[in-house]
Amino acid sequence: MAPRKKKKPAVAEHPIFYPVDRAWFQARTKDEGLSLRAVARELGLDPSSFNRTLKGTRRMQVHELAGLARLLRVPPDEVLARVGFPVASVEVPIVGRITADGEVHAATPRKNEILRAPPDAPSGLQAYVFDTVGSPLALWDQSIAFVLPRTSIAAEDVGRLAVVDSKGKRPQMLGSVTKGTSRGRMRVLPFAPGREPFEGDECSASPVLWIKAA
Repeated sequence: MAPRKKKKPAVAEHPIFYPVDRAWFQARTKDEGLSLRAVARELGLDPSSFNRTLKGTRRMQVHELAGLARLLRVPPDEVLARVGFPVASVEVPIVGRITADGEVHAATPRKNEILRAPPDAPSGLQAYVFDTVGSPLALWDQSIAFVLPRTSIAAEDVGRLAVVDSKGKRPQMLGSVTKGTSRGRMRVLPFAPGREPFEGDECSASPVLWIKAA
């Protein structure tokens, strides 16, 4: 008699849960004056499917992610992070603005003014918004300058576009620094048209790593 085959034990099926930040989605939809039901309708979903997504028992689809980002007015990678798939990136606060005269004006960073830089970007980056409409720098209006703060002038930053700080003797401004006419002095070349170059013995240059066009 052939031996009986052992039955495999039944395996209980458990739903897969995704770590969704439901509270964040509820707060964002409320901020935008939307209900969860209205969001579901805009995404082409029935409310129960969207509710399962927010509970973490249904995976969000790519087209839904793009639609949510549009409805909630946030970057797509923010939505990804809130549904349990964080995108590695560097958070960069907007700390000021660059005006039509090329001067840099600091401002207290606000929680909702955070940008994201690529994951290989250096830590400590700061961002400045060009506020230059109706000026010779209008082409740059609303563009973002990503700046690496420094308290001195590194050799590699000489001649490079930077936020130049004259240690209180002049306003901070966008420009570049080169060697001055005497030892220990630096010549500052302002970025804005019409601003005269000047020299100083105490200044720092925080390099602009890149500018994101508006």
